[in-house]
Amino acid sequence: MYLKQVSHRIFMVATIFFSWLASDALAEKNFSGAYGGAGAGYGYTHGKFNGTSYRGMSLSANGHAGYGWISDKVYYGIEGGAGYDAFSKKKGGTDLKQPWQGSLSLRIGRVLRSYFLPFMRLGVSYDRWGLRSLGRTTHYNTTTLVWGVGVDAFVNDRVSIRSEFDYARSMGMSGTKGISSKKPIKAGIAMGVSYHL
Repeated sequence: MYLKQVSHRIFMVATIFFSWLASDALAEKNFSGAYGGAGAGYGYTHGKFNGTSYRGMSLSANGHAGYGWISDKVYYGIEGGAGYDAFSKKKGGTDLKQPWQGSLSLRIGRVLRSYFLPFMRLGVSYDRWGLRSLGRTTHYNTTTLVWGVGVDAFVNDRVSIRSEFDYARSMGMSGTKGISSKKPIKAGIAMGVSYHL
């Protein structure tokens, strides 16, 4: 609950800041077409493996690319991403890490004043986990449902910046034999920058 309150406050401040950055002096912008960029985030992870609960905060970095369309100021698009999460937690002689992830999602929003885009996201991600115990690392893969809200705002003719809050919950795991009694969940905030072609 505390994380959600803090994340929402940071998200609101970032939204106001981005709106102020995108001033009326900017030329007409267009969110349609192809784009790509990178970002960084901070979030909370909680999961249970072998009956042991792991939870903690971590930094992450990612790259993304997508394509968008606009119809009567309504935006819809598709976006793919790949990233690295620094989550690592050790308990009882075992170390859980979640280093790599890839995602594909749909975004829908409404363009405001030509340079400001509040949006919602719904997608899936493929996450790879590593559980190290007694000198041996076992890998598990999770298919995760991701949804979130965010804003994009142009700061010049080609570059936009992004603020986003995401929540993710695993739908299933592979590489396990029923040892996981709680599927991992994640929640966090992210900031990013995109270049529009």
